[in-house]
Order: sequence, then structure tokens, then C-alpha cells
Amino acid sequence: MSSGATPPDWTRWLTLRQLPAWQCLALSVDVEPDTLGVDSFMVLHAADSELPMGGQGDPDWLASMAKRQSGLIAALADSKTGLAVRAVKQPHLDTPVKLAAFVAWARKHKWALPKALKDAFSEPVPKTKKSTRKPAKS
Repeated sequence: MSSGATPPDWTRWLTLRQLPAWQCLALSVDVEPDTLGVDSFMVLHAADSELPMGGQGDPDWLASMAKRQSGLIAALADSKTGLAVRAVKQPHLDTPVKLAAFVAWARKHKWALPKALKDAFSEPVPKTKKSTRKPAKS
């Protein structure tokens, strides 16, 4: 995260099961979605409409969100990804997304994610318990 962006309140966001696509994008770059202003949305909408995105003064995190957006929107149109809460024909920035599925999908596509987000949805390694009992003799 850079350029004065506020980090997410992970205690809040990690309790939610579904979020609009734009909020998932913000969390993926370690930015508090509630702090995004009109300028950020203009850049994302420009990226969505294939207009020139942003300018030289845009923070790195916003450029990352805009770059990631097209991949996410395309994936939301594919029902096989399981990202969208319900099937959508025309996905957009407000399309509801399953947060756990989003994190798994982003990891599969090798997106750098904040540690808190990765850790919250990492698959625990099963612990094998060593048995202290001796096998029964036959």
C-alpha cells in the first residue's frame, strides 16, 4: 500500500462473506474500501469503459486495482469460477462477489495479496495425530 491510502479494518472486512467487486479489488491492494473517493471510482470506471485510465499522479494501488479489474470482471461472467454470488450476464463493479472464492481465485492467478487477506483464507494444513495406542495383535 502506498500514497497515503488507509489500510483496511481487517476485523470488519474478514467477517463478511460477500462484497461488491470493487471492494474486493480495494482489499486486494490493501486499501480500506470505505476511504475510496470519487477520483478512484472515475479511474475504475474509465478502466471499465476502456477509456484512458488515470494519470501519472495516481497512486500505485489505484493503478493495480484498475489493472486487476478487467480480469475480475471477465471471471465474474464465467459461472464456472464460482466468484459471483449469483449468475450475471453483465458483471460490473457492484456485482456481489464471494470473498473466500475471490481470494482463492486471486491466489490462483498469482496476485500479490495482503497478508491478512491471504492468512484468513488459507487452507490449514491438516495435522496428523500420532496415535499412542499400540496396534491390536491378531
